[in-house]
Amino acid sequence: MRGFSSKSAVCEVVLAVLAVVCSWGVSTQAAEEHAAAVVQGIQIPGEISAADAVWVGRREVHWKFRGDVIREIVPEGTFVHKGDFLLSVETNLWERERDNCQGLVKRREAELAGAEARLSAAQADLEATKKKAAPRLQPLQLAVERLRGLPDPIELSAARSDLELRLAHSKEARRQVEAVDAMVESQAEARQAVMEARLAADIAAADADVARAELSEVEQGAESREIEIAESELAMARMDADLDIAEKSLAVERARLDVRGGEYRLSLAQREVDLWEGIIAGAVRTAPADGFVAYEKTYVGSGQFEKVGPGVEVGWGERICSIFGGRAFRFRGRAGEGVLGRIHAGQTARVTLSALPEQVLTGRVTSLDVASAREDEERPAVAELESPRPKEFEVLIEIDNPPDGLLPGLGGEATIVADATPEGSSGRSAHGPALQSAPDALRFAGAVEPVRSTAVLTHNSVAGTIIRLAPQYSWLNEGDAVLETNGYHTHAYVKRAEDPPKFARAELEQLRRKMDNETSRWRAEVRKAQMARKVAGLRLDLLRAQPGPHPIAAEEARLRRAEIERERARQRLALAREAGLDSVRELQAKELAESLADLAVREAEIRLAKVKAGAPAARIREAELDLEEAEGKLAFAEAMADKMASVTEAELAVAQAAVADADEESQHYKDQYEYRIVRAPVAGSIMYNPYIHYLRKRVSIGDDLPASVQCVGYIVDLSRLKFCAVVEEPYLGRVAIGDKARVELLAFPGRAFDGEVLSVVPLVTDREEILSTMVDAPRLSGVRAARVDVLVELPQGEELRVLPGMTGTVELAAARTGKE
Repeated sequence: MRGFSSKSAVCEVVLAVLAVVCSWGVSTQAAEEHAAAVVQGIQIPGEISAADAVWVGRREVHWKFRGDVIREIVPEGTFVHKGDFLLSVETNLWERERDNCQGLVKRREAELAGAEARLSAAQADLEATKKKAAPRLQPLQLAVERLRGLPDPIELSAARSDLELRLAHSKEARRQVEAVDAMVESQAEARQAVMEARLAADIAAADADVARAELSEVEQGAESREIEIAESELAMARMDADLDIAEKSLAVERARLDVRGGEYRLSLAQREVDLWEGIIAGAVRTAPADGFVAYEKTYVGSGQFEKVGPGVEVGWGERICSIFGGRAFRFRGRAGEGVLGRIHAGQTARVTLSALPEQVLTGRVTSLDVASAREDEERPAVAELESPRPKEFEVLIEIDNPPDGLLPGLGGEATIVADATPEGSSGRSAHGPALQSAPDALRFAGAVEPVRSTAVLTHNSVAGTIIRLAPQYSWLNEGDAVLETNGYHTHAYVKRAEDPPKFARAELEQLRRKMDNETSRWRAEVRKAQMARKVAGLRLDLLRAQPGPHPIAAEEARLRRAEIERERARQRLALAREAGLDSVRELQAKELAESLADLAVREAEIRLAKVKAGAPAARIREAELDLEEAEGKLAFAEAMADKMASVTEAELAVAQAAVADADEESQHYKDQYEYRIVRAPVAGSIMYNPYIHYLRKRVSIGDDLPASVQCVGYIVDLSRLKFCAVVEEPYLGRVAIGDKARVELLAFPGRAFDGEVLSVVPLVTDREEILSTMVDAPRLSGVRAARVDVLVELPQGEELRVLPGMTGTVELAAARTGKE
């Protein structure tokens, strides 16, 4: 089939087809015989439409952009193959968004590089801290080992050796005293020698006492409190080292998490770039199927419409064009309600087109569509108030073996072969006798509506092209798909939303580790404070326990030795004076020796007094202050530990809430992906909304749904219908709920349906506003009326094909009996 590049081309083809038809040379007599052979049936007007038409609409790109400007589009009537270029739109704003995202990618890369550098620095700091830990502890460990090893064998051996040596000196000094006593010849020499020997023996004895006291002190070893102090200091140092390592390890984990966060943010930015790249690539649309291109009209404001073309802006969800293959056609006829009851799916139909009067097309009725108000009749506003406003229903007839040259839009007439009427039948139904109206009976006009109607709504955040659509009036169970869209870029958003929960959980785990570390740190601080208080108390006890017995004995021995040395210096000076030394120098030397000896005694007395006095009061007071400070630090550490526990719970609650939010957001995008499929909220038959404002018609496959809530149709129960009657104000008092009623529909003449009044709508308004729709704008009549709903009992076992929108009249039992 050749493509049509313009309207003139289409007209040329139509004329060519007419010429071919005329060239067939069918005689008038043959045409009459053919017309006589046609079976009598129901004739309805209509036009040809493409059954294989695929709609191409404006894609929802981003909430920032509510319309796209067409840059280039193939000429209308062009035949395109699937995948061929169809149209393109302007991408300047999209490219700007992509460039912004690319700049964000570069910033994220720099942030990631900084995070990696911080991670390397944190790891190096951790290794350095680990290496410094052992040298810091080594002196304290040696001090504890030294105290535990006291008395030191070497020091003990040296002290014993010193004592033995002093004892030997003392023994030798006593032997010399005895020898001097035996060897003296003159009394003066004897006195001096005996004095020297005895003083030397006393000095040796004092030295032995000092050595004995020192040995006792060495043998005593370290006091338990000193060992406990050293062990506590070592334990505190170990805690500090462990806390430093834990803190550095936490810093490494945090830096590693920052790197992961940087990688995640970089991936998000890159995905945004990829998203906009995909959107820009999608600016060039290709043909979804083989066929001819037909332009649509777009709304330009102020009630004006403009045909799609280059430079025209297409709003969200609007149709741009359609593509029909020219191989599958249907006749879309308009049947009045008077004949609608005799039409059903499966009936044979013959179609005659105005452009091809000699050719009869055959087909079958496939379905009936929604009702529409008739526009070809001008009815008075007040006259004939009691008569119903008839409507037309679309009857779809699929054409069998369409010939070449058939075009959408060709008008004509279809003859539907009606079911044969049994001989002798009056045409009345056995479902109820015809209404026998009483002379004073009142009948009210109205239309059929479903008792239960549930709106089918699209989601407000999912846009996409319709790729699957349930047939009109088809039965759907709850949860069955009404329509499905491709969701555009929803899948990309779902993939992007998978990472935040992982990152939030990593943050939560990091926070838990941080909180554990903080809790452990403050617990360790409490233990350190307890140890520090213990150490301060032990040191205070040590100071208060001074002096010990051994230092006093040693100092007393040293004092005796100093006194002996002073006595010897005095004796020597006295002997020198008695001897009458002529040497002034020697005499002065002895006097100086006496003075030095006297000073040594005084120093020994001072040292002994200090030892006996114990620790100075200032040192004791300083130790007491240290103890008070340690107790204050302990109280602070305990308070901080308690506070940290409450703070930890609060921060963990916030982190857990962040995880929940991330999960909710991720689930939101997953739900959005599922929202591509609009499902039936309840079980029933689908009846599509005949007028979507942005489409100005009902949805079809290929339409693009915007990201907003749209009522695409209703789920109705066609087995339970009501007749909505228009009752004028003077007659409302004669109608009550439960009154019996009989309903007659134009589509089923002669049939009467039993029913009863279901409800009386408590709202009086203009008659023309009661049953008006958005498509059928009312013309006010000035007559006040209300709506009365009558429940219609449909016969069992037979499909009467009663559809919403059918009109007719109702006669109420109360009106027939004259009930007031």
